[in-house]
Amino acid sequence: MRARAVARAAVALSGGADSAAAAALMLSGGIEVLALTMVLHHRPGCTERMIASAEAVARVLGMKHHVIDLSSEFEKLVIRPFVSSYAGGLTPNPCVECNRGLKSRLLVKAAVEEGCSFLATGHYARVEERDGKPLLLRGLDGAKDQSYVLWAVRGEDLVMMEFPLGALTRKRALEVVREAGLAPLVLPESQDICFLSGGHYREAIERYAPGSIEPGPILDTGGRTVGTHRGLPLYTVGQRRGLGIGGSRPVYVLEVLPGENAMVVGGEEHLATGCFEVSRLNFVSGAPGDRFDCDVQVRYRGPALPASVELTGGGAARVSFTGEGRPAAPGQSAVFYRGEAVVGGGVIERGPRRFAPLE
Repeated sequence: MRARAVARAAVALSGGADSAAAAALMLSGGIEVLALTMVLHHRPGCTERMIASAEAVARVLGMKHHVIDLSSEFEKLVIRPFVSSYAGGLTPNPCVECNRGLKSRLLVKAAVEEGCSFLATGHYARVEERDGKPLLLRGLDGAKDQSYVLWAVRGEDLVMMEFPLGALTRKRALEVVREAGLAPLVLPESQDICFLSGGHYREAIERYAPGSIEPGPILDTGGRTVGTHRGLPLYTVGQRRGLGIGGSRPVYVLEVLPGENAMVVGGEEHLATGCFEVSRLNFVSGAPGDRFDCDVQVRYRGPALPASVELTGGGAARVSFTGEGRPAAPGQSAVFYRGEAVVGGGVIERGPRRFAPLE
């Protein structure tokens, strides 16, 4: 963490092990720490367990604990855009929007209003100050690095944030939890999207966008119908499993075509993406130029590959891989890296149709 001469700070406490470890590490710095717990949705049982766990951790650590209800803001800024994007054949990342709109802005604002100098969270990422600007870096634990979902946080917001776990492995973070006597209090780690409570995102789409999941044709790269899909929001570019198509070799989703309620499938040789457009650009410490070289990562756990980025105006850019690129799913994030540092990123746009039209 950055050295700061402060008397009071806040920590986002979710009831999970990572946020509990972050809280324990903050207290070891000898400052007063206020625990803030966001309520993002009201699901019977789940919300109560989360609050109870956070309260128990705060009590053991001797922290004041405030619960902040951001459920209406979460629905507006995260859930509804998520559903709208999926219903339109895109593959959004709700964690990016939550970090952009809620944690780095609304929760930071709440911390400042309580007299805190900054907000700490349990993300596995790092922030350093260079030339008077914040620099976002990958977490040292490559298996847990979360810098990919933080690219949209503005530089002026990042100044107000700390990530105590960024220099730790997950194993060490869990040891911190045990050493502080918090292990029996924290909730099990979940890989689900938080507002789905273990269910499929189809439930959210059917609730907020009824009628948007309709069967339609599956096409091959020549435009011939080879099957029927169950509804475009249930598929994403690069998907292989669950297509319901037999054959002698694996096939993948290559394109999703909302205007025709159709999707195109084909072999692995068709997956590579040479270039694509991105919008809603954000540069953490400012754009390095109108055109620059970097490594680009288009999936949360995917590789970062060499590419060039050319700004095209209006908060958009064109990304061109130097070699063979990875499948770029429209709606997902493309994050620009130079070494361990996050330069910025954008949202992958749907490009022109690549394959033959429907016969």
